Amino acid sequence: MNKAMLPHTMLLFAFLLFANLCLGQVENGCIFLDFEFIPNTTIASGTPISDQYESSFGLSFSLGNGNVPILAQVGAPIEAFGSQWGSDVPAPGVDIGQFFITDDGVLQGLASSPLILDFSVPIDTFEGCILDIDFGEEFTIEALNAAGDILLSETIVAGDEGTGDGALTCWGFNLPGCMPAITRIRFSGVRTVPGEFGLGMDNFRFCYTGAHIEFEIEAFSCNKFGQISAFSTTLEVYEFSLNNIQFSTENVFKNLTPGMYEIFVRDSDGCVESRIVEIEDINPIISSAEVQHTNCDEDNGAMEIIVTPNNGAQISLNNQPLSDNSMFENLAAGTYQINIEDENGCMLDTVLVINPSFGPPEITDVIIRDDFCQNGEGSIEVASSGGNGVVQFNINGGSLLSNGLFEFLTEGEYTIMAIDEDGCANEIVVNVDVGQEITLARNYIVSPDCLDPNGEFAISATGGNGEFTYILDSLLTQISPVFEDITSGTYNIVVKDSEGCEEQITIEVPCSTCDIYFPNVIAPDISGPNDRFQIFTARDYNVTVKLYNIYDRWGNLVYSAEDFPIHDSDDIWWTGYFDNVKVVLGVYTYMVILEDSCGDQTLHARDVMVIW
Repeated sequence: MNKAMLPHTMLLFAFLLFANLCLGQVENGCIFLDFEFIPNTTIASGTPISDQYESSFGLSFSLGNGNVPILAQVGAPIEAFGSQWGSDVPAPGVDIGQFFITDDGVLQGLASSPLILDFSVPIDTFEGCILDIDFGEEFTIEALNAAGDILLSETIVAGDEGTGDGALTCWGFNLPGCMPAITRIRFSGVRTVPGEFGLGMDNFRFCYTGAHIEFEIEAFSCNKFGQISAFSTTLEVYEFSLNNIQFSTENVFKNLTPGMYEIFVRDSDGCVESRIVEIEDINPIISSAEVQHTNCDEDNGAMEIIVTPNNGAQISLNNQPLSDNSMFENLAAGTYQINIEDENGCMLDTVLVINPSFGPPEITDVIIRDDFCQNGEGSIEVASSGGNGVVQFNINGGSLLSNGLFEFLTEGEYTIMAIDEDGCANEIVVNVDVGQEITLARNYIVSPDCLDPNGEFAISATGGNGEFTYILDSLLTQISPVFEDITSGTYNIVVKDSEGCEEQITIEVPCSTCDIYFPNVIAPDISGPNDRFQIFTARDYNVTVKLYNIYDRWGNLVYSAEDFPIHDSDDIWWTGYFDNVKVVLGVYTYMVILEDSCGDQTLHARDVMVIW
């Protein structure tokens, strides 16, 4: 691959030959891309092209403005160029497949953002083709090294040989010698006459200098020598040597002892490079043996044996048959014989010990106090024995405590766990109850007589814990459920049991009522108690007259008043007049609504005789 720089007009034939290779195929250290297949990508117009080739070839694409290029498709709509044969259509006889790479897919302006190819492994040869160089267009192609220095540069101008409407103009770079240095290729394009500009490129080929080989190594073991075999990963034929003097196409080096070997490789251009290969001694050794001792006096010991080099090693535990298993679990405390044998017959014997352990602590005494009254004052106290070191306790998986007293508990089921310093644990499940709830009911209620404090009521209390006491309106405390000498009103009774639990009930003692007196005859002209239609009741019985209407025999309203007290209302009562004129002698009807001090209303409707 020690080629001189090739002018762009001489590379078209090389590209056409190479186009028949599989896409992305490595051929003598060279790779060809025509964008008809992209790894792990569905091909379509507008598909971004960035790092799809990075894992395979160490190649990534970008634009100088920080964006990434995209795929364009031959045919309308126009994305990169126009020719006399149509949008994005090359000249007859120019086969670029269906897809090529462009900058942003928009035909605009007089310049495009540079297209940049970055190589993670330096190359020494690069070739590519530009589509449709015409109408004052200029393209500059630069090859740069890792320091950003321009190693090679070429400018192609419309009118140069191989350019033209829809033409495929190809060029190439090649570095002399055996050391690759190109890490970046940059394409810049401008248009020097009015119009619109787009970048279209296809058929990239790049080559790596150096041997493309892989090694197959057979290590030195207890009964055979090592061996190194070298294989070309391309169609290139290499020569090999161990001393950099005697080269041949023989690629296998046999009868090697453990150590480091330098393999020299010479390609068809005479470039020589070397690789360091190690022949290992694969007699098995235990690189690590991780032992997990038992805990909590259970058969839960374990051991993992890691053999280096493994080389098909099989392991036997206590003279059991050999197996591929290297992890042994659920082992009791004791001494274990380990035997190791690999596929080369190399063997190793050793002994491993799994230590015994203490048993978990036992929970002994348990004291429970129920949560009487459901006020969060229940408690559980436990003690333990056994275990290793200090034993701690928790409740329902909470924080560990140094003592086994758990207070301020509500009713419910609780799991108490005792845990020693080894993490060994035992648990019990206990219940905190609430005792008997107090149930209250009204037994009977007797209303007082008119204005007399001789009412009475009784309640019944069941359940609870012990004897009851009864408290009336936080004032009167007694052991009897019967309350006497009660007036009308609302009373709150709190009942407590011997544990201090309490329940309350409200008793409504109906209002006492007094007799109401309505006159059936009034004589307004005769001075005395019957000179008006006045309603009478007991002096201390407070009643409000909500409605006070008087009607004549034909139903006409003669007099009306409302919302006044039954006592001390002398100027409100009807005196037998209508519009300041005496009514005629006869029978009149009244409709009266009264409201007592408890808010209860009664309707009274009867006749009254007016005489003069």
